[in-house]
Amino acid sequence: MSLKIGTWRCNINGVECDLNIGSVNGEGVMTGELKRFIPEGTITVEGIWDETSRKLSFTIPPKPGPIADQYAPAIFEAVVFSTPRNPAPGVDVIWTMSGFLNAAGLGFVFSQGGNARRTTFGWFASITEVA
Repeated sequence: MSLKIGTWRCNINGVECDLNIGSVNGEGVMTGELKRFIPEGTITVEGIWDETSRKLSFTIPPKPGPIADQYAPAIFEAVVFSTPRNPAPGVDVIWTMSGFLNAAGLGFVFSQGGNARRTTFGWFASITEVA
């Protein structure tokens, strides 16, 4: 099973957005974008897809600037699974990734509802593969 390319509907600590998986090369390097997660609209992401463990890890880079406009880097990790697990031919499959992110700076933490002691947040995303 390779990571599904396309737009995954995403929920990051209650913020609904899109994770657009643009490509995954033969070495597992993933490139994509988070859309509508920040006021500016789009963040470019890069990460690693591990086919064997079905694990995706990616980062968002820091955005320097005035405290009201900046965000710090964050590391996202998730595992991917399907519903149904073993679909019969002709059955749509919902692919889901679920995991956590660790924020590396307070600009991200405060904007996402955390505080200095809460820097880990949950997230999930899904995409439907129509049979």
